Amino acid sequence: MSAEQIVAAGDYMHHTLLAERNTGNLIEPFYPGMKDALEELQKDGYLLGIVTNKPSHGLNSVLTTNNATHYFITLNHPDNAPTKPSPDMVYNALRDTGAEKANTVVIGDSLVDVMTANNAGVRCIGVTWAGRDAGPLGDAGAIAVLDRVEQLVPAIREALA
Repeated sequence: MSAEQIVAAGDYMHHTLLAERNTGNLIEPFYPGMKDALEELQKDGYLLGIVTNKPSHGLNSVLTTNNATHYFITLNHPDNAPTKPSPDMVYNALRDTGAEKANTVVIGDSLVDVMTANNAGVRCIGVTWAGRDAGPLGDAGAIAVLDRVEQLVPAIREALA
C-alpha cells in the first residue's frame, strides 16, 4: 500500500466517522457500569472533568448519545489545548474545577495518559477494560491498575482519602 493510499484510506474513514456521528447512526456506548460509577462519584461530590485526545465533535457525540454531559464540569480536548502528553489539558481542568493537584487523579487507559498525569504532577489510575496491557501503565507510574469498572469508585476514594 502506498503512502497516498494510506492517507486516502484515513481521510475516508475520518469523513465516514464524522458523517455517521452527525446523523446519529454511530453510538459509542460507555463500558458497562460506567454510568453508575459517574452517578456515584457525582453524588459523592467529586468534581469530574475530561482530558482526552479525542476531538471535540467525537467527545460531544459520545457524551450526548450516552446522556452524560451533565457529569462533567470541564471538557478538555485537542480543540482547546495541546494534545497529551502535554499537561495543559490537566492544568485547564484544575483551573476550571478549582481542584488542587494533591486532590486530583487522572483515569487513563494508555501510557500517554500516565505520562500526562506525571507531566502535570498529579496521580493516575490506569484501567485495562479498554483492552490495554496493565504492565506499561504500572511501570510508568500509575498508582493502581484496574481491570473492571466496578473497581473505579473504590480506587478513586482510596486515592483521594
